[in-house]
Amino acid sequence: LHSTSRRQRQMCIRDRNYPNQPFSLYEGDKKKEMIESIKLNGIMQPLIVRPLRNGKYQILAGHNRRMCAKEIGINELPCIIKNNLSEDEAKIYLIDTNLCTRDNISPIEKAKAYRIKYDTYKKRKIQTSVIEEIKRDNNGLRAELAREEKTSNGTIQRYLRLTYLIPEFQELIEQGKLSINLGEKISFIPNEEQKIFCLLYTSPSPRDGLLSR
Repeated sequence: LHSTSRRQRQMCIRDRNYPNQPFSLYEGDKKKEMIESIKLNGIMQPLIVRPLRNGKYQILAGHNRRMCAKEIGINELPCIIKNNLSEDEAKIYLIDTNLCTRDNISPIEKAKAYRIKYDTYKKRKIQTSVIEEIKRDNNGLRAELAREEKTSNGTIQRYLRLTYLIPEFQELIEQGKLSINLGEKISFIPNEEQKIFCLLYTSPSPRDGLLSR
């Protein structure tokens, strides 16, 4: 079993975000809303962190809370410290927690998250207890976690296919200019041909109506 410690600690600026995680930090109005909420209510949901060998801590959930708190000069943050998580278990903890706590996750963020989750589970090194720990540490998210667990294989496979798109097509999906269903179909085309098709798709011409179907 993994050891869990609930206590307040000083979050230093040098403490690390999780590397190469698929979720972007809040910007604009969403960031302003969180800053105002922290000013009024403080940090309502503890950050989830794990200790590193160099004495620092790595954030698994709460990157936006830490960023917004830092901007208004708050460095003392409530944390749940997860000890003895393997690298793969830390990835699952980060992905599942963020999938359930973040609003308006973009299609490509979700696609990359599912890809990390899929590739990690393929290794078959995840203890089932880590899923129960996520539920226990995020008591208010039980409904969201249950809903995430019931996501159909077809939906997950559709998002996974988006990770095979070239960056230009991924950006079109992020901008709402390309549907997920069409993106899934395009993902089966080799990358070099995707580049040609992308030029045709984005070029202003009478063929636009045909290509956008």
